[in-house]
Amino acid sequence: MSRQGLTSGQVARMLNIPARTIRSYLATGRLDARQNPVTGRWTIEREDLTEFMRTNGLDPSQLTRPLRVLVVDASEDTATMLRKGFTRAGRTAAVEQEASCAAALIRAGAAPPDLLALDADTAGDRCRELVEALRDQPRTSAIRILLIESEHRAQPDSLPIHARLPQSFEPELVPAAIEKALARLP
Repeated sequence: MSRQGLTSGQVARMLNIPARTIRSYLATGRLDARQNPVTGRWTIEREDLTEFMRTNGLDPSQLTRPLRVLVVDASEDTATMLRKGFTRAGRTAAVEQEASCAAALIRAGAAPPDLLALDADTAGDRCRELVEALRDQPRTSAIRILLIESEHRAQPDSLPIHARLPQSFEPELVPAAIEKALARLP
């Protein structure tokens, strides 16, 4: 059985440090990893990351914590479908929900989630405003955003989000959207 390693971006998010710092650790050999000779991308094994954390006085138990997800939607259906999708993706997630953009912005500022699933219908005309407010604050700028949109309220491609799902999504669509939302930005 092959093991899937972590990317430098995933490790940076797990440790809550800039990706450039992780890349520096990789380039200098401070953190053990393999580099793909063709793409130049790094792969870090969990065991190597755990050892790195122990060596540097960090708590490796944070590697097993559930993904923190905040759903902004007036309907509980979206949160339920996302929970099923996370389970299908083999990820543990603590999914919380807010019915309004203002409440979500306050909650995200107090305790930034790893992923914010934003329903475009709930956000309405404030969708861009909410996304930009999250991007503008250092505390919330690293939050990954998954936009859930309906055909009648499609958001422009220029909106700075990480992945999209159609509003009438099925749980089997969630794993790919999760991976895309959490993937390292180009």
